[in-house]
Formats: sequence, C-alpha cells, structure tokens
Amino acid sequence: QIVSGSRDKTIKLWNTLSQCKYTIQEDRHSDWLSCVRFSPNNYNPIIVSCGWFRYVKVWYLTNCRL
Repeated sequence: QIVSGSRDKTIKLWNTLSQCKYTIQEDRHSDWLSCVRFSPNNYNPIIVSCGWFRYVKVWYLTNCRL
C-alpha cells in the first residue's frame, strides 16, 4: 500500500496498481499536507500526517479515523 497527501487536504490510500482504495476526508487538516507516512504494523497499522501549520495527526488504518 502507498499513502499520499495533497493540497486539497485529503489523504489517499493506494494499491500497487495505482488504484485509490480509500480517501480520508473527515477530520482532515485545515491546511495543505506537507508530510504523510505509513506504518504497516501488523497489530496496529497507522498513517501519520503533518500539515503546514505543524499539526500532526495519527490515523488508525483499521477504520481510517483519528
């Protein structure tokens, strides 16, 4: 899986075939995303995102919620 963040403040989860499998829009950042990382932990997979105003959010991949 690949994760991306963009100027429209969304986080997208992609498969290796370039298909967007999920878009996180709820509770998104109030500004552009500057960094997004994926941690594929088997027990608790998470996505960590950071916006331009230095807010960091941790998303649980099991339900794509904060």
